[in-house]
Order: sequence, then C-alpha cells, then structure tokens
Amino acid sequence: MNTPSEPQPQRQNIDKRSAPYVSFGDKGTTATAGLYGSLIRICRPVPVNHLHSGIVALGLLDGGQACYASLRADKFLRNAQSVTSGFGLRVLNAPRPQSSPVTEFLGDRWPVISYITDGDCQVSVRLWCQQNVTIQHMQIQNPMRASESPKVGLDVNFCLQDLDCVEKRDDLEVEYHRAPHGYGVIVMEKNKNIKSHGERICVLISVFMNGKGQKIHFKNKNDLIKMPAFSEPEVEFTAVFKIFMGTRKLDWQSFMVSKTDVYCDPLPTVPAGLDSSLSQDRQLIWHFRRNLEHILSVCSIPVDVLTAQDDSSLSANQNEKLQAPMITIQPPTGREEVLHPNRPVQPIQPIALTCGDFGDHHISISGS
Repeated sequence: MNTPSEPQPQRQNIDKRSAPYVSFGDKGTTATAGLYGSLIRICRPVPVNHLHSGIVALGLLDGGQACYASLRADKFLRNAQSVTSGFGLRVLNAPRPQSSPVTEFLGDRWPVISYITDGDCQVSVRLWCQQNVTIQHMQIQNPMRASESPKVGLDVNFCLQDLDCVEKRDDLEVEYHRAPHGYGVIVMEKNKNIKSHGERICVLISVFMNGKGQKIHFKNKNDLIKMPAFSEPEVEFTAVFKIFMGTRKLDWQSFMVSKTDVYCDPLPTVPAGLDSSLSQDRQLIWHFRRNLEHILSVCSIPVDVLTAQDDSSLSANQNEKLQAPMITIQPPTGREEVLHPNRPVQPIQPIALTCGDFGDHHISISGS
C-alpha cells in the first residue's frame, strides 16, 4: 500500500472505444450501429402470441438465425466494419484512407460517431432511442470546400426476425408500402393467419432534411433511396425507425412521426455525483458510468407490475400494503400533527436484465 509520501502510480491511457460497433437503447428497445454509423440491428419486445421469443428484431439479410449465436456474431462483426453494410442513412462517399472513425457518448449514453470522407467532408452520426423509436441523425459539414460533393442514401432493406435463441425460426414475411401521404416507407408483417383487421408488426421509416419531412420515391426495397442533392455548407439528415402494432385498416395519420417521437433526452440515466465518492480517477469514473449506462439502457427490459389500480380484486389488506404509512407526532400542546399523510406508494418499475450488446435480448442463466 502506498503512503502519502510515495508517488502514486500513473494509470495507463487506454482507448475508450475499441469494438467496431456500438449499442444503445431505451425501455426495452435496443439498437446497434456499425463503425460508420449505419444501423446493424434494432430489437424490441412486442405483445404478440405468434412470436415465440416475444421480441422482434430488424437485422441484416445475411445476419444469420438467432439460434446460431457463434456464426451470427462472426457475420455481425464483419458487417459492422463495412462501409456499405447496414440500413438507415449512409454517406455514399468513401471515408478517408488511413483514418478511423471516432466514437464519443452524449451523457455517457448516446453514441456520436465522427469521421472524414475522402473528399474532406466531415460527417457526424448521432444515435438514440425513445421507447419504440430509433433515431439516426447525420450532420455533414463543409461540403462546399470538399473536393467531391457528398451524396447521401437511405437503405430500407432489412429482415424481420423472431429473436428465438433456442430454436430455428425463419424470417418473418414482410411487405413494403409507400406511406399513404408519401412521407415514409411502411414495412408490414405478412401473415396469412392474421386477418386484415388484426394487429401485426409494423415498421415506419421516415426521413427529414434540415428538420423538414422528405417525400420518399420508393419502388423496390433493394434500391438505395437517394436523398436530395445540396450545396449548403452544413446539412442535417434524420432517419426515424418506429416499431408498432397496426392493422391494414389504419388511416394515414397512424403513419406519421411526431415531434415527441424524435425527442432526445440528453440527461444520463446514472444520477450525477453517484461516482464522486468512489474515486477521483476520471478515467475510472468514465468506465464506471459508461458500463452502468450500458446495463441500464441496453441490457434491460421493463417489466409490468400489478398495482391496486390494475386489479380491483385486491383485498383490503393487500391494498393497505400499497399505502405509505401515516406518521404523526403528539406535541406538548396536545394537538396531533401529521408529518406524513397516508398516500398510495408510487411503485418503481422493475427491469429484467438481459444480454443486449449485439442489439439482441436473451437471458443467460450463467451470467445472472
């Protein structure tokens, strides 16, 4: 043990990011992006009986079945490092040779990936989730001085999977439609056992340029959708992926993305000051906060709990247990004073911890 007079050992400066992918999530929705910010996988629990796992995943067409964990992980890592793999927004200009993307985190939670194209164009991709919505926000700077005008495309070609890690499951059949208002693409589960008025898994994809919704001219899912050309010194594109349950009878308003859907909460999940008592080592604190954020946002699924409001059949004794106790004092004046009234307890929503680093959710007993 070092005494105060002895010099303290210097911590080696370790790179904070070494994996060629990054995962993020919120309230059960988990997404993973590759080295250059393209989406590799999105998954979310959905309340449908025909999904054996209870979780649906958007993934690459050649990503492999969920039950082939080793094979799928190998394909996942290869695709994550490819410039042309993944779905969502993609800059079509090649990245600068001998230059690696840099990944940082907003609030130790939301990834921000930055790199430079071969034509000296600066690209920043910011990623976040909010419940059933995943957002990919791309900012391109300095295109007027770039030797090659930047081009941006939207890739909507992905598969829909039942994320069953125990048994082999074929990919879900899907059908693509242009949104009725033209501002987006709808990917809808195609299941002959579900009637037209029955609910099925739907994915709405919308894109914005400088905050303005863009009409998408969609013909074939295999075709890359090219974004409008631009000449401004700075431009922003935002792609939104919204997973929800819908029917064929929904009106056009059900396929709209609202302002609240794309809201990003920049505040971290971990309360400020929680790590101040642990260490003064900034690098150690960063790793502590980053790993805790990862567990709370990526490796967890909220679990619904039964409350007194949900079940009127609870006995009076059970209802009393859901009430906070009344605390009173008897001062010298003889008048009873209430310090804490008898009010219903606001339950804290529990979570189920899972392994979600590859954008998946599966329970590992050995890791519990």
